[in-house]
Amino acid sequence: MYTTHHISIITLALLAFTASKAANADPLRVTDLQPGQIRITELMADPAKVSDTRGEWFEIYNTLGSPIDLQGLVVRSKGSGSSTESFNVHSSALLDAGGLFLFGRTPATGENGGMTLDWAWGKGISLGNTNDFITLARPDGTTLAKVMWASSQSGVSWEVHGGVAINQVQADLVATDRTLEYGRGDVGTPGAFNSDMLALGRSGVAAVPEPSTYALLGAGLTLLGLRAARRRRTCQPVG
Repeated sequence: MYTTHHISIITLALLAFTASKAANADPLRVTDLQPGQIRITELMADPAKVSDTRGEWFEIYNTLGSPIDLQGLVVRSKGSGSSTESFNVHSSALLDAGGLFLFGRTPATGENGGMTLDWAWGKGISLGNTNDFITLARPDGTTLAKVMWASSQSGVSWEVHGGVAINQVQADLVATDRTLEYGRGDVGTPGAFNSDMLALGRSGVAAVPEPSTYALLGAGLTLLGLRAARRRRTCQPVG
């Protein structure tokens, strides 16, 4: 016979199982994303210790409680004149729930200033020292995040502090603390949380548990309900 203690343990185990299934669910696709659910958190447009063609980088943040496969993500930047440059993530690339993903020009740590990249874009785009932008978009052109800047500081990254996720501008950028050096000595925190990550928030959206998980949870709650009903009947006064 199940006791209330037993059923409570079962219910708690099922709740933990549900949370585990959500955390380990299949990743979302870029086409599933809505504007603001991924955000650009930091960028280096003008490295000093290596050339721009080797040391430019930016990082993005997953505000969701589910991992994202970035395959299909389109990244754009300003080209010459009124044109744009772009590259796309052409193969599977996992961005963990609540995690960071680091894009950069050159994968070799000995050449890029001392970073371990998640994705190297090569010659796809170049980050201008002045009057440039980075846009993240779905394949259908929907903008998911955008940061614009008017200037840069040599060897110092910009941290993105607040602002509107799909229209962040120079006023939303703050120079990284000069004590935070990486690799060869440029200033920044590539691939690591910066000083204002909490201001970016979390959406709280998690993966949807599978129907079988709901069934198991429902069974546990049903057993708990039956046990409670039996106790109410047993405790009724006899007249």
